[in-house]
Amino acid sequence: MPKEWLYEAQEGIYFCFRVFNLIPVLPLDGGRIARAFLARTFGFVQVTRFLAAAGKWLGGLFIILGFVLQAFNFFIYEPGLFLVLGVFFLIGSRKEEQNARIVFLKQLCRKKEQLLRRGLMRGSSLTVAPDTPLGKLIDQLSTDRYCLVSIIGSNAKIEKVLSETELVQGMIDHGLDYPVGKLL
Repeated sequence: MPKEWLYEAQEGIYFCFRVFNLIPVLPLDGGRIARAFLARTFGFVQVTRFLAAAGKWLGGLFIILGFVLQAFNFFIYEPGLFLVLGVFFLIGSRKEEQNARIVFLKQLCRKKEQLLRRGLMRGSSLTVAPDTPLGKLIDQLSTDRYCLVSIIGSNAKIEKVLSETELVQGMIDHGLDYPVGKLL
């Protein structure tokens, strides 16, 4: 009888950890799932920044909760665990946010390989003013669609259409603050 109870308790704890891991904040798996769905609409880097900020807030909440539990000697839940979780969320979210563009660029390379292998890919387009910084455009790109960027001139006509590859090359050559219109 005690072994069965212990086994059921372990299964319950594992289930709680699995459900906890699905909270939609980074660095948890739930955040990665949410990012996969939301990146199509809002852009990979922007969604990563938002979910990482949510992870930082959750980390701060856990740290505060840990100190409050410690202050009131409430030891049903281990206060140290909340402090460790809070630090984990703060560090993990910061790393996710710092690496967002690097991860996106890796996925961009995979996307280009898929396009060449399959011969087709869903596309999207952006229309921008010539003074728009390249970093702002890169943040809008998605990992599952190939984007073409139309640059509108002063006469409200399209001056040039750039591919993602040209944007990334411009970013590498000139930096994130370089205006897209100067790539013409």
